[in-house]
Amino acid sequence: MLFVVIAYVLGSTRGKEMGERRRERKAAKQAGKEKREPLSQRYLSRGSARIAFLVGAALTLPGFSYLVALHRLDEQGLAVAATVLAIVAFNLIMLLLLEVPLIGYAFAPDRTAAAVESFKDWLTRRGREFATYATAVIGGLLILRGVIELL
Repeated sequence: MLFVVIAYVLGSTRGKEMGERRRERKAAKQAGKEKREPLSQRYLSRGSARIAFLVGAALTLPGFSYLVALHRLDEQGLAVAATVLAIVAFNLIMLLLLEVPLIGYAFAPDRTAAAVESFKDWLTRRGREFATYATAVIGGLLILRGVIELL
């Protein structure tokens, strides 16, 4: 039910107005002073392998969903080799949004940079609409699952 409420708020005119007000405040703030890179960007732009490693480690610390997934894999009672393969596959899928651009930058940096910029532009234009539909679908599926389990 929560996903359906989130989808409603995202798709409502109030949600759109909130997003527009946020953009207006950001534009007004940037107009008033020189744009400065965030601290995280300044540290990462130094090109230090140590900083990149620390940021990567912090971003991939296991969260609750990761620990739940490991627990569910453990409950399957698979052989050791199958469990290891399942964990590796799960991590590959989980980190796909990091791995694909990284591999792309290694083999075709210019094309990858253009694709990443294009994706960022698409998210800016259509991200709210996509999030509205995605949360509505997920919410509907979860409600359907709950109804089916009740029967």
